[in-house]
Amino acid sequence: MKRGDIIELIEDTTFYKKGKKAYFIGRSNFNPNKIEIVWVGEEQAYKDGDIDEFPARLFKQVEHGDR
Repeated sequence: MKRGDIIELIEDTTFYKKGKKAYFIGRSNFNPNKIEIVWVGEEQAYKDGDIDEFPARLFKQVEHGDR
């Protein structure tokens, strides 16, 4: 996965349901098994500095982002 790729959640979580899409930002600086993401529709939160971290195993790549 590369920055900007669109990824999809493959399992339900506490707050998000399977199939929810997000943008891949990068690998976590603190845990290599986690990735940094921004949910599709929450782009303003990213501009405000809010990035979520989730285990990489919960996502699959669905589209390549603009490069």
